[in-house]
Amino acid sequence: MAITKRFKVTFEVTSVIDSESEKNLSETVLRIAQMVSKGEKVSNFKLGLLEAALSGGPDEAAAYCIRDGLRSIIKEAHDDLSFNEKKLMRFSPAIVRVTK
Repeated sequence: MAITKRFKVTFEVTSVIDSESEKNLSETVLRIAQMVSKGEKVSNFKLGLLEAALSGGPDEAAAYCIRDGLRSIIKEAHDDLSFNEKKLMRFSPAIVRVTK
C-alpha cells in the first residue's frame, strides 16, 4: 500500500541589495533597453527584467531578479535529488511573492 502526503512549506527571505549591486542592475537594465531598441532578440528573463524596471523602477527590477533566483534554487534542489528520491517527490512550481 502506498502512502501519499502533501506538504506546503512557507518561509520568508530578506534580501539587502547594496549600492554597487543596485548600480550594476541599473546598468544591466539600460543595456537590455538598448538591445530592445535596436531590435535585438533578448531572453524572456531579460525582457521581464526590463518590464519590471519600467513599471516599478529599481525596486521592482531587483525583486524580479530575486524571485527568479529563488525559483531556480528550489528547482535545483529537486534536480539534486537521487533518481529514487525524484520518483518519490514532486515539487509544484514555486510561487514567490514580495511581501514588503
